[in-house]
Amino acid sequence: MRFTLAALGALLPLLVVLFASSAVQPVEAASFGLAVATDGSKAAKHLAKGRVKWYWHWQDPAVPQMPSHIEYVPCFWGPRYASKWHAQERKWKRAPSRILAFNEPDVPSQSNMNPYYAAELWMQELRPWQKRGAKVSTPQIVFDVDWMDKFLKKLKQLGGKPDFLAIHWYGTPNNAGYGRFTSWVTRCRKRYGMKIWVTEWGVTSKGTTSQGQVNSFMQRTTDWLQSKDYVKRIVWFGCFTINNPPDAFASRRNALFNADFSLRSIARFYTTGQRMGRRDLISGSPSLEHRAVISAGAKRHSNLAVRLAARDADEESFVDVDGDFVDNPEDDVEDDCDAICLARERSLAAADAAADALEDPDVVLESDDDSDSEELR
Repeated sequence: MRFTLAALGALLPLLVVLFASSAVQPVEAASFGLAVATDGSKAAKHLAKGRVKWYWHWQDPAVPQMPSHIEYVPCFWGPRYASKWHAQERKWKRAPSRILAFNEPDVPSQSNMNPYYAAELWMQELRPWQKRGAKVSTPQIVFDVDWMDKFLKKLKQLGGKPDFLAIHWYGTPNNAGYGRFTSWVTRCRKRYGMKIWVTEWGVTSKGTTSQGQVNSFMQRTTDWLQSKDYVKRIVWFGCFTINNPPDAFASRRNALFNADFSLRSIARFYTTGQRMGRRDLISGSPSLEHRAVISAGAKRHSNLAVRLAARDADEESFVDVDGDFVDNPEDDVEDDCDAICLARERSLAAADAAADALEDPDVVLESDDDSDSEELR
């Protein structure tokens, strides 16, 4: 077939459109957020920049010092803090853009709710805001898909439907932990088919082996989350100082701040995307970060002294011959799947077994089992 130049010119716009539509579209990266677990004013000053675009504060209200371009997402933590929730509501002139529902209702020490009651409370307290334009999450489970199944079934019966799935994850920073993390997120996506917010993820105190492993795990999992188009928002659980974690459950090595609120290398990666160096990812010894942020003179030496004192007080570290802080190799432990991890594995296994059983008419599913509710957090 012969083509004239005129014919080719006429076809050119069509060819451009066809090539553009067939090209691989880039994944829209998830939005970085904070779970403010420390002095909110200092967190705002040091972290509200770069990739960080939003934050939540569990049951507490917005941080006044946070810049206006950093979105505050309120959370109805659960019945224990209903009065705080109602106090916030009374101040709102319009519906928030987004709302997070109950915090870890599948954990006894957290909001600890029956899924059927949670569905009724969601309809009572959150559905009205959804009708006014807010996007409202599911409750933020940490391990129990059976709990979520029951909640969503009841909510559907009541005429409700969440806008997105909010989940947490905690575990070990080694390869086993990485596999468990990616499996948890992908299986939640497959099971519920909703957009996902990972509103907390991090390493547990029991599972920590070294700062280098935590740094590597955090960078690796962040990269993975950024590659998934269905993961819309993420929060590394580390918005606190290394010497003052909010509880004993999460590792202090998740911390984004040094003791004096200067940013650690893990925070610089989180806020700017600056890749951590080999030293950060192997030994965990920062590249002399205690020298990097101080200009000179007395201020430099004063802040350096604060940081050195904080690290001297750390029983899990020691100083090597070069004067750098490194992790004690005696602290290394085998992969440790703690109570939350074990409960999550059992929950997923039970969900798989139930799915198989539904295909076998001779199998009768057992009734509710509360065995996973003991000693979780």
